[in-house]
Amino acid sequence: MDRMRANTSMTVVANRHVFIFNGVQHVNFNSLTASHAIEYIDLGRLDAYSLHQAKWVNVPVKDQEFVNSEPRGCSLLPNGSDIVIFGGAKK
Repeated sequence: MDRMRANTSMTVVANRHVFIFNGVQHVNFNSLTASHAIEYIDLGRLDAYSLHQAKWVNVPVKDQEFVNSEPRGCSLLPNGSDIVIFGGAKK
């Protein structure tokens, strides 16, 4: 991942597309801050070449309510292509 963080949520789509959602980052040794990032990587065929070529991509978050609520959970729906992101707190 491009952004080091903990308490993330992750899901895999079609055995190759990995999405990492939000989390918390250490600002310094005494402070944590919410990370409002979604990152994506395509692992291809999971062979050495694909893994070497794979790069994390930042997915822009355009919904300010999503950012403010700091959701932490996610689930891949049975259709295999839709992801539900849930949780968080209304502020």
